[in-house]
Amino acid sequence: MILKIIIGAYSFFMAAWFFTYLFWLDKWWPLILLNIVGYYLFWPALPILFVALFLYFKQRQDTRYIYMAIVPVLIFVFFFHPFLKPNIIETHPNSDLRVLTYNILNGNRRVNRIVSVIGQVNADVVAIQELTERLRPKIIDRLSETYPYHYVSTPMRSGTTALFSKLPLAEVAELDFGVDRPAVVASTLVDGKKVTVVSAHLNPIYYALTNRPIRDMPRAIERYIVDQNKQAKLLIDVLRDYDSSAFILACDCNSRETASTNRILATFFKDAATQVGWALGDTPIENARHERDLKRVDYIWYTGAIETTGVYRLADSGGSDHQPVFSDFRWQ
Repeated sequence: MILKIIIGAYSFFMAAWFFTYLFWLDKWWPLILLNIVGYYLFWPALPILFVALFLYFKQRQDTRYIYMAIVPVLIFVFFFHPFLKPNIIETHPNSDLRVLTYNILNGNRRVNRIVSVIGQVNADVVAIQELTERLRPKIIDRLSETYPYHYVSTPMRSGTTALFSKLPLAEVAELDFGVDRPAVVASTLVDGKKVTVVSAHLNPIYYALTNRPIRDMPRAIERYIVDQNKQAKLLIDVLRDYDSSAFILACDCNSRETASTNRILATFFKDAATQVGWALGDTPIENARHERDLKRVDYIWYTGAIETTGVYRLADSGGSDHQPVFSDFRWQ
């Protein structure tokens, strides 16, 4: 009896949560927290499905519990289906553009390790988040030979965003969201075609959960997602005014597949990792693996006349709490 109750309760809970995701989004702070941890909600799905199958085949219970147990599995497929099909990558064609996104961590003072990580990837354009004023001159100096073109946005208490490029940057702009860190937007020419690249760091929920009374946290959590969605919408609105062949957003998005911010970004961009899928095979550089982290917050989004040939996560974090993520692109 207890197993039936568990199957029914879990399936109902997941169906109710998915319904709110589709039609209510992040309007209430408990839903925001559920969407943030959405990936972990699926952990019981397979064990519960196996239990339902056991009840049917071994104890000849009716099929209702199998149907109930399938519901969370189908919801998982809805969110993560691009990663369910293996994609064997046997060769790595020469890319027209490689972009790296790297949150170096504002408390990280290991300049040598940071520069080493960036050197390993050897990207054409590097988007950095949480670059502090303490490290700014050192990073610029150490990268200047390989990346002579750069722009660092307005200093922020917990570090800011920056773009470093091997290619000349034009139309450089700093996008002030009015909340948290600004974004850096710049265009460059790749094979004579204009590509606009953005380095962004969307609003983290950390500030809603720290240094405030518990009674104020629900309102702060709701404010957090409002601000984050505002950032995503403003970013898209700004990019629509650019006359570019392709757009790339490299960011610590502080958002996951089950959050409303991702739904907003997906109205304009494609997520590079989901376009590649569950990739297998060699990687173009050592110390890297195919991006298959279902609970990731570091993303490379893109749109336009380009396609990704691979997305990779470097094992060496360079002393940061984020591992660098990079993607190779080629013209369609």
